[in-house]
Amino acid sequence: MTRLLFLPDDQTLMLLDSPLAAGDLVECVNQDRWTPPAPYDASHGDQIAAPLHAIRLGSQASTVIITPHLPFDLAEASRAEIHRRLKPRQRQILLLLAHGLTNKETAVQLGLHPRTVAQHIAALKALFGASSRAQSILKAVNLGFFAE
Repeated sequence: MTRLLFLPDDQTLMLLDSPLAAGDLVECVNQDRWTPPAPYDASHGDQIAAPLHAIRLGSQASTVIITPHLPFDLAEASRAEIHRRLKPRQRQILLLLAHGLTNKETAVQLGLHPRTVAQHIAALKALFGASSRAQSILKAVNLGFFAE
């Protein structure tokens, strides 16, 4: 069983389970052999504009992130700046968000107050120029933050 974080657009975050192993799921998505759940599948007439791309969070992880494969418009210098400005705690929180944890679950896992987690998420959204946690994760994926 694989935990699946599906980000069909920059405002939607769906946490799903897949019976496929993580590596098999990544392969299916990247070879265009995976069907998104409703309302994003072809049977409902809604298509995602860009092809989907899947990555696995770590080589042993059972969590997969699926996003539209969109070119990201930040210059290389801006990417390096975001990497440099991201604090270790923010990296931890970003990773837990990508695993689908809520603010409260993240707070428990890291021994923080939920308001502290919310402040870190607000800082992440500002750093990525995002308006939602889903958009922050999507931009982080496109910048290669979760690449192995």
